[in-house]
Amino acid sequence: MMAGQSACLVHDCKPAVEIVTELVSQAEKWAAFGLQEMADKNATRAWK
Repeated sequence: MMAGQSACLVHDCKPAVEIVTELVSQAEKWAAFGLQEMADKNATRAWK
């Protein structure tokens, strides 16, 4: 990906604490799944 191309991927501006909180929340949610469940959900998510 070239330098300016990623700018179109940014849809909102958030404080760092909000971004980290969301990442931790998502990680905790994913940690509840077994390895096969994670792989299945990730494969499904990739096709949306």
